[in-house]
Amino acid sequence: MKLNFDVKPDPRLFPYTYGEMLARAVYQRLDLEDHDGLSVHSVSWLWGDAEATSRGLVFSGLQSWSVGLREEDARRLVEDLQQDPIIIKGLEVVGGRRIHPSPIGTYRTESPVLLRLGDEHLAHSSPKASDSLTHSARRKLQKLGLPEEVSREASVEFTGDGKTKTVSVCGNQYKCNQRPIVIDAPPALQEGIMTTGIGGLTGMGLGAIAPTGSSSAND
Repeated sequence: MKLNFDVKPDPRLFPYTYGEMLARAVYQRLDLEDHDGLSVHSVSWLWGDAEATSRGLVFSGLQSWSVGLREEDARRLVEDLQQDPIIIKGLEVVGGRRIHPSPIGTYRTESPVLLRLGDEHLAHSSPKASDSLTHSARRKLQKLGLPEEVSREASVEFTGDGKTKTVSVCGNQYKCNQRPIVIDAPPALQEGIMTTGIGGLTGMGLGAIAPTGSSSAND
């Protein structure tokens, strides 16, 4: 299940690693079992107006933030946020809704996508990128409990223009990608992929996706 939240920021400076902070906050609230393995959940960056400075970001106005979780975990998160809406210091959740799959299979990246082949970080322009995206998506679908033959009905590839971006997660530097994607799969599988995110480290704030049609993320 993919949930989208309205977040009210305080007028203060947030570090550029705030995406990792949001992801850790979700872990801490739910004590998710896939912390040290293949993540089948995703946590996006914030989307909205922000001023970039040399030391971090200052957000202004409501921000959009999304989390993809198994249904039971999504319900637990909603209940927890109703009790304590401050997801991290300075960010308050003030509303939310469920997101449904794109009717045409097109998605934007809500946070940069990490594609790894061994120790190599793949760029979106690599001829291996589509195979890496699809392989990752199918593995995550199988971890959600779908049979391998069902997961093979899904394929994922980049589309349109993109760029690479170096992102720091847990003190390590990763070459990631920001580029729209297309998912060729039945709606139920699209929802699974949208929930889990694409590529690596989705549980730490990378690889979140949502149907096309929104503004760009704060990075």
